[in-house]
Amino acid sequence: MPEKLPRGGQQLGDQMRHSQVVLGHPQVSVGSLTGKCWVTHRWAQYSEIKGYWYAHQKYGRLPWSDLFEPAIKMAAEGFPVTPSLGTVLRDRNQTIAVEPSLSEIFTNKKTGKVFKEGEIMTRPKLANTLRVISREGMTAFYNGSLTDDILQDLQDIGSIISREDLMNYQPLEKKPVEITLSGSVRVFSPGVPSGGPMMALILNNILAGLRRFAHNLTESSSVAVVQDISVVDGAILALANYVAFVAAQRHIAPRAIYVIGDQHPVGEFWELIVRDVPNVRFVYREAPLEISGSRITIKQHHSDIVRLQTIYMNGGIYLDTDMVVLRSLDDLLDNDLTMGMIDLETGFGNAFILAKRHNPFIKEWYEKYGNYNQKHWGYNSMQVPRDMYLTDPSRVVNVREQVYQPNWNQINLLVNASHVYDWSHNYAIHLWKYSGQIPLRTDAILVNNSTVGQIFRYILYGDPKVRKKPDV
Repeated sequence: MPEKLPRGGQQLGDQMRHSQVVLGHPQVSVGSLTGKCWVTHRWAQYSEIKGYWYAHQKYGRLPWSDLFEPAIKMAAEGFPVTPSLGTVLRDRNQTIAVEPSLSEIFTNKKTGKVFKEGEIMTRPKLANTLRVISREGMTAFYNGSLTDDILQDLQDIGSIISREDLMNYQPLEKKPVEITLSGSVRVFSPGVPSGGPMMALILNNILAGLRRFAHNLTESSSVAVVQDISVVDGAILALANYVAFVAAQRHIAPRAIYVIGDQHPVGEFWELIVRDVPNVRFVYREAPLEISGSRITIKQHHSDIVRLQTIYMNGGIYLDTDMVVLRSLDDLLDNDLTMGMIDLETGFGNAFILAKRHNPFIKEWYEKYGNYNQKHWGYNSMQVPRDMYLTDPSRVVNVREQVYQPNWNQINLLVNASHVYDWSHNYAIHLWKYSGQIPLRTDAILVNNSTVGQIFRYILYGDPKVRKKPDV
């Protein structure tokens, strides 16, 4: 009998692909959420075996059974849990514990807990399933010895997939997407919704030196707005983020704004950003798990690494998603590197960076992560560039007061109406996303006469003055 189908709507790693309905896949429509179980109306992964069979019959040379031997061996004898799988299992621990179909697979029987990184996981039922398919061919899955169990599992999770659906499914052979990279390298991949075309585009950008994430500042201005990886809970954007995107578009007029993260932004304000701000593009980037061989233990450090990699490889303008640009940055574009010191003790801020491609300061800063301090959240990201700057201030144009004032010790100057800050000389204002008291709705800013209220009205309505009501 094959493994029971996991109940739940998220993948728990590549090790589950043989039996999981992939929810959210463009080929899958999803019904209502009932309890813990997604009701699935169509399938994606159930086409996989027949697709493999079709390709093998038309193009294959090895015997069908030989293709399964490595996977059967791994499932039967076990494999070490990778860091990424270990992290997912740890984060989904509570879901796994209450769902028997998941607990059976992902709980280490020796410890009674979910598998950890480095522990050996076996998949005996998966091995047996693959043995049957390797002997009997794809018929075993669609109209053979495994079909009754598969249909029963589908019925148990509320699926409407029938035996006729399985039997009648036919693979479609489509012409692959062909992309010629710099240097006449030809890349073939499936079309959308696979990630092949996007991966080829990224490779092409690297090889050709294109300013895809952020255009070379000496040629034209562009901005890469990088969402803090794994920092925004659920990647739900707020009004402050919407204001920041609108401000970047208005005062920089970039070719594109790239949001880079391991979680796709969601929520009503993300929908407004996509509607109102041209050329906003999300780029998925898996969060790095380690730096220089040391495991990342502080969540902000994921973003620190991706930030430096992006700005070094591409050049351009980096902004945190709570950095609101207040005027044109044109007079900074000829500088090799522009940043701002928060204060001498804290160090350089990294929420506002303008850099030319392959800037040597950025490279040296990144290389100093070879001495990664995993216990001090701001050492590598703020104090290291401070010390580099103090050694040779000519390498960086420091716009401290025009970006990081008010600083995080002066939050009252942002949110207190009786202590309004004169922001007329600022290039930008950092909202310090953890400061609190930032308006959450547009109606709340109409009569809010704090610094933040003035700035929000200036960006959204073109006038910082208190408003009685929004334009009709």
